Amino acid sequence: MSNEPQDNYPTMHVDDDVAPALPNPPPMRRQGGSNRLLIGGVAGCLVLVLLVVCGGGAWYLLAGPGKSLIAGVVPTTRPSATVAPTVVAHTATAPATAVQATAPAPTKAATTEAATSEASATEANSTEAATSNTPTAATATAESTTTAPQGGLIAFTSNRGGNYDVYVAPLSQPDQATNLTKDNTGVDSDPAWSPDGKHIAFSSDRGGSLEIFVMDADGSNVTQLTHDISQDSLPSWSPDGAKIAYTSHLKGNLDIYVMQADGTHPIQFTLDGADDFGARWSPDGKQIAFLSTRDHKSLKGTGEIYVKGAAGSGSAKRVGTDIQNALSVVWSPDSKQIIFAAKPDPTGKSQIFSVQADGTSLGPLGTVAANEAYPTFSADGTQILLASDSGGNNNLYIMQADGTGQKQLTTGSSESIEPAAQPAP
Repeated sequence: MSNEPQDNYPTMHVDDDVAPALPNPPPMRRQGGSNRLLIGGVAGCLVLVLLVVCGGGAWYLLAGPGKSLIAGVVPTTRPSATVAPTVVAHTATAPATAVQATAPAPTKAATTEAATSEASATEANSTEAATSNTPTAATATAESTTTAPQGGLIAFTSNRGGNYDVYVAPLSQPDQATNLTKDNTGVDSDPAWSPDGKHIAFSSDRGGSLEIFVMDADGSNVTQLTHDISQDSLPSWSPDGAKIAYTSHLKGNLDIYVMQADGTHPIQFTLDGADDFGARWSPDGKQIAFLSTRDHKSLKGTGEIYVKGAAGSGSAKRVGTDIQNALSVVWSPDSKQIIFAAKPDPTGKSQIFSVQADGTSLGPLGTVAANEAYPTFSADGTQILLASDSGGNNNLYIMQADGTGQKQLTTGSSESIEPAAQPAP
């Protein structure tokens, strides 16, 4: 059978050896005068009948009972041309591509497997470990809309310039970004705003090893804070701006350290033999949350959530015995909740969750149509910024604090991750 497209018209098949028989021509009509008169009379009667029928039909539709039929068909108003289109949240058909492994995990650091694990959610795709009772993934968020806050800046990490650098952009125009670290060839990542919004701490391997730096909000006055050649990363400011917590590989495993904001007087905050990383100071200044592998239940490059008093005394307490495979943590503005990214299914996607600081009320936020990571609160605390690979590559998104109304912020084929909102003045 031929594969050529078939039309809808019948085809006349003709034998190649036999010419088709032509039909006989119609007989000639006589042109007599009597025939003309007869035809003219018949035509006149037909015209008269048509006039009567059409006139009666028009009266029925326009003035008679039939006019109600027309009113039921013609719309009384036009749809408004100014109605804004609905923003659709991630759909179940979004690509299942994991957060790219090319995210800025410092390739020269011994901390690639843990301290910079959030630089790639794909690192958690390994099936080396399994979860037990981590909450199941949430169903996809229904269609909804949200409006990005106007004003203020966000800092984030992106490779849109060919190298991973720290960018800043207005939250209302996230694609109008300025590269703050373009003058070096190292990997720059982990941006963290100072509480007054005037400075940004970040990690960089520009000198060969991963160290903590700080710069002004416009990228000027870059200052190196750590100099121990031990792979330092993931800075987090204290609420008063006086100190910075960070992750270091100084003594052979990852631990949390705290130093003065000018880089002086570093002290070791965690002393466990396991890896402790990704510290975040609570907004009230009383506690520090971090990730740890001390229970040995999480996937490579992830951990369980622990909280310890910011003064350094006492032991760390695990938050929620069912939580594992966590990639990052952040506190809610009231210091009562912890928002985090984790993989409830070792072979599934990373997702955003929330839990009370005491481990209760554990539940998912957002969708599971794509990998989602790096959650952080907006400056006013009403929304959550995050990265998602819903479009195949990582871009920044924003959603309400309850996980609804997700909206894409950055676009393009480059990677944009690790959002951080400039604190409100």
